Amino acid sequence: MNIFRQDTEVVETPDADYRWRVFHSRAEFKTLIDARVDGIEYTNFKNTVKDHDLHELYSDFWQAHRGYQRR
Repeated sequence: MNIFRQDTEVVETPDADYRWRVFHSRAEFKTLIDARVDGIEYTNFKNTVKDHDLHELYSDFWQAHRGYQRR
């Protein structure tokens, strides 16, 4: 899934810490994030994720952070 403009090149870097990368200016990235935040219409993000494996990933992340906050 490419959340950037359709003409954005997504570069695969399989040996790096993140497998996929895009390169944008700070201003372009700020514009993208601003538009994405304005488009949020849910109260529970995890419940909007339909892909099972991705939902599990987000749930694991949530559990790890929940545990960290309780310490």
